[in-house]
Amino acid sequence: MSSKRATKGDAIIGGRIRALRIAKHMSQHDLGNAIGVTFQQVQKYEAGANRITTMRLLAIGSALGRPITYFVRDLEVA
Repeated sequence: MSSKRATKGDAIIGGRIRALRIAKHMSQHDLGNAIGVTFQQVQKYEAGANRITTMRLLAIGSALGRPITYFVRDLEVA
């Protein structure tokens, strides 16, 4: 059974999103507009407070110029 609660992996992915967004000089507002969510939702993703669906992660990767594998590399399944 899968949990809908955010995990340590979600926090790692969120940190990678944040680091890449900052490196690209993009605000949370800019990223939110690019993927169709509010900047508050981007904050939650980056903090690891909310889980990110696969399709949303694909959109984030597209907006930031990285494949989905960039965000999930080296993560262990718990």
